[in-house]
Amino acid sequence: MNATGLRLFWWTGVLVLYVLFPLVDHLIGKDSANPPDSAIAHLEQDRYYRWCTYLYLPLQYAGLVLGCWLITRGDLGLVDRIGLTFTLGGVAGIAINTAHELGHKTESLERRLSRIALAQTWYGHFYVEHNHGHHIRVATPEDPASARLGESFWRFLPRTVFGSLVSAWRLEKRRLERRGRSVWSPRNTILGSWALSFALFAALALAFGPGVLPYPRSRRSSASACSKSSTTPSTTASSGSSPRAAGTSAAPRATAGTATTSPRTSSCTTSSGTATTTRTPPGATSRCATSTRPPRCRRGTRE
Repeated sequence: MNATGLRLFWWTGVLVLYVLFPLVDHLIGKDSANPPDSAIAHLEQDRYYRWCTYLYLPLQYAGLVLGCWLITRGDLGLVDRIGLTFTLGGVAGIAINTAHELGHKTESLERRLSRIALAQTWYGHFYVEHNHGHHIRVATPEDPASARLGESFWRFLPRTVFGSLVSAWRLEKRRLERRGRSVWSPRNTILGSWALSFALFAALALAFGPGVLPYPRSRRSSASACSKSSTTPSTTASSGSSPRAAGTSAAPRATAGTATTSPRTSSCTTSSGTATTTRTPPGATSRCATSTRPPRCRRGTRE
């Protein structure tokens, strides 16, 4: 492989995630079909889908270790390093989606794997916010993970990243207070997730030297953008007024959280820089907005 081909190789992730996948999505078209309720039990027992998510974690961390080795030991120029950083950032972004799937399961092993998948991006608070915040407040102004009607992707991105962190901390603090514990308790799920991230980055610094640390941090930023671009098309827009004041709630179950892109390639893509949103019909109600058991509420839908 010549120098030009090798340079393009480090940018493979960017080309696949932001060129090839959107192109395939455009050619295949939308697929909004959901399995019938009668098929849910069978699908939940199918080990194939679980192993697909399990096996992504070794791929994720093998790529991280290899990338750190290449940056510190390989003879890479600045352009090559940038390309490699964005490629591995894309891998980490898809890992956030993998953690999303694992975090919805009831088995403790899969929930632990979800937090491991989030360690690379320091995004462990997603585990708390998504399941206990987003699912209850989806498509309302209070939900930082719901794009607002007409909101561009670049406005949505910082609002959802920082808003989700604040929301997750409040939710976890409330949970611990109900149990008579301090927010700084070892039982704090967010602190535990951040400790896992700290241990990971400390291990990378010990193995490859402290000079490697800026690159995983850069991957974190690109991973967040990648993850949010993949969930934006399936996010239902919130209106400008609070549902409590207007007497309305989130979009109906048929539209709230249903995928608007093909599930074959929507792992980390968006067809444009503008959030794709759905207008909430006046007076619409949804069990999802008030349910205390989000997984059942969203059963049969794709987020």
